[in-house]
Amino acid sequence: MTSLLNDIRTQGVKTALLGGTTLRHAGRLEGFFLRLLFAIVVYISLQSYPAYQTLLKPVGIAAWPGLWQWLGWDLTRLADPVFWDLCLRWAYAALGFYVIGFGLPVALPVVTLIHIAIRTLNNSQGAAHHGFQMVSLALLAQTLVVWFLAAVRTRAFLAKRPLPPWAASGNWTWLWMYTIAVIAATYVTSVCTKLEKSGGQWLLNSPYVAGQIVKTHRQNYYNDLDPRFIQGQPPAASPVPDPATDRYRHPIPVQADWLARHPAIARVIFGAGFLLELFTLLAVFDRRAALLIGLGLVSLHGSIGWLMELTFPLNERTVGVFYVNAAGWLILMIKDPAWRPSGKILTVSFLTAAALLGAHLATATADTLAAHFLDLSQHPASLIPDLFNWPAALKWPWVLATQTILLSALILIGKSLWPQRSPAPPPGEVR
Repeated sequence: MTSLLNDIRTQGVKTALLGGTTLRHAGRLEGFFLRLLFAIVVYISLQSYPAYQTLLKPVGIAAWPGLWQWLGWDLTRLADPVFWDLCLRWAYAALGFYVIGFGLPVALPVVTLIHIAIRTLNNSQGAAHHGFQMVSLALLAQTLVVWFLAAVRTRAFLAKRPLPPWAASGNWTWLWMYTIAVIAATYVTSVCTKLEKSGGQWLLNSPYVAGQIVKTHRQNYYNDLDPRFIQGQPPAASPVPDPATDRYRHPIPVQADWLARHPAIARVIFGAGFLLELFTLLAVFDRRAALLIGLGLVSLHGSIGWLMELTFPLNERTVGVFYVNAAGWLILMIKDPAWRPSGKILTVSFLTAAALLGAHLATATADTLAAHFLDLSQHPASLIPDLFNWPAALKWPWVLATQTILLSALILIGKSLWPQRSPAPPPGEVR
């Protein structure tokens, strides 16, 4: 039985959904690392500043005229560098309180409103960008749960009653679980959108993604005129030469060419990603499911980046913080003897991590399928270092240590799921 279902059966729905036990509990130290790492992701996302002076096609809160008439200004005020600098000061101060876990009912709404406001300004120009929505939704979900907990704690204080365990100050399970859930909702929404827009034919039509790969490569080429985006297979010759268009007949990326020539395999590949997104919500069951699904999602993003030159770095980092959660696994291994890896497991994990890292470094400059998979093997462990462009002397030891933790966790998960055989009785003894 999964941890979630077991918690509901033994502890009740409220404790299971807010407090968590066993493999779904996040204590004070884990809560600190979750907040610290997510605050870094939010900080990086606020560095992207679209200083648009107009709202060409208002969306979201920008399309609420009554609100802005009441306030006397609209979101274009964020384009004022002085005002935006003031907003950033407020946001950074609020992130500081968020990291230390103090004043969250006030600090979280400040960060959430500023983040949603600046991204709404960006998306109100007629071409929505989806690379920041997961961060905004995670902040919004945390804000709502914090307000609920504040109400529960205030009520308990006024009634002079003890707090329930799930609302205790050192229990940060809600932070982990509800952020996991809202992240999962974004992927399930993606699945629903694919089915709606394709009339339920998305998997059948998935080989045509090859055309999208060509499109994104050409867009990247015309953005910077980088010749690497027009390498690949020569296109078929035009039956009638046309100098006006022939100069745009760039080579086709090898990935797109291969997918177009292998439609059945393409459906299997894209179908795996489709099903992964569909069942992402299973991560709320416990940290084992979250790690396995998180590794799948990070690899999915890495593969999309390789195939289509279409990256969502903030989504990857948010998944890395809450789903992969290497810090949480390390804390669990230290605190719980049942999840403490043996010397043999640590040795095997370390040697495997070192071999994978060495193979990755040896093939880093190669543009091959093997090199891509070796890069994917390091991707979850390098999410944080890549965010800051750490030098190699810092990055690779971090990656090696993180990879060792994750491989140890995977071995322990395998052992926990594998049925344990009862020891054989001594000769002559009847069970």
